[in-house]
Amino acid sequence: MKNLLIVASLLAASSAVAADNSFYRCSNGNGERLIEVIYPQGTPVPCEVAYTKAEGREVLWRAANTEGFCEQKAAEFAEKQQSWGWQCELEQRPAIAQPIELQGVEKEVHVLSPDDMPEPVQLPEITDEVEETVVETIETQSQAIVSDAEAVVEPVVEQVVETVEDKVMTVSEAVSTQ
Repeated sequence: MKNLLIVASLLAASSAVAADNSFYRCSNGNGERLIEVIYPQGTPVPCEVAYTKAEGREVLWRAANTEGFCEQKAAEFAEKQQSWGWQCELEQRPAIAQPIELQGVEKEVHVLSPDDMPEPVQLPEITDEVEETVVETIETQSQAIVSDAEAVVEPVVEQVVETVEDKVMTVSEAVSTQ
């Protein structure tokens, strides 16, 4: 069973499309757990491995550069679940993702399909007047920040100068008395 699980995992990792539609469903009595590789951008990387059980869902691993990392971690974790007595099977989602039902968990895990995505919003064109107002606001805010910084720094600098002057006077007096 362990070899079958690893072979199935390698086959799933061989292409982003196949991996994108697969997950491990682990069961033990009435308990059920899911181990999913998620591709937020629809590409092999970045990816993350999500683990769902009755207590909730958490992300166990993430990868930004190494293709196959998440698939390998999911397979290894499914194997570890099996060593704990769980039976894990690699399953495929339909081409258009449907909610995955997990027994004993009240929350459903939903995977967005392209039809669920909101329509793009057309932003209004920025006029010269708006651009000037934005530039003036940034300049005014920048000047206020500089003024505030000067107000904080100036007394500190004055205190340091006074302290240095006092030390120079003390040293000068000590040298002149010798």
